[in-house]
Amino acid sequence: MYYKNLTHNKIPRIFFSGSLLVHIDDVYGIKRNRKEMIIKIANKINIYNPGHIPHSLFMEELSKSKYCLDLLGVGDPNIRTFEILSSKSLRIAQRSNLKWNFNDVFCEETIFDNENDLLEKIMHLENNPDVYNNCLDRQDEIVRKYMNIDSLRSYISENLLQ
Repeated sequence: MYYKNLTHNKIPRIFFSGSLLVHIDDVYGIKRNRKEMIIKIANKINIYNPGHIPHSLFMEELSKSKYCLDLLGVGDPNIRTFEILSSKSLRIAQRSNLKWNFNDVFCEETIFDNENDLLEKIMHLENNPDVYNNCLDRQDEIVRKYMNIDSLRSYISENLLQ
């Protein structure tokens, strides 16, 4: 509900900005290849990447976008995840095994496995504005409920005592 008026002002594009890295962590058995993933996605969908720009302009461009792509990188979550969540644009995330510090979940329509799944989900969201708005409302609910000082302080205190 909160975003219904804001979505009319969003540019219907998929924003991505980040390092196109290959991250291999032999200790944890993790291999993440952003370069390969973005090439596969770009063969199916147009991606808006503003290139290297000042952070304030970056956040402005991020906030204007209807969708923001959150690819797996070195951190899980990474800084881009939180920039997207603070932008009031819909985060479209590559599926990971990340365990958040809360039980609520982001909408399945905003999590993809591969470039084909991403294309299907974007088309579904574009063709169903109510689904898009519901996903954005759910994302906002999670951000407001868990990504604030009181919630984070409580989580840290509870887990330090264990």
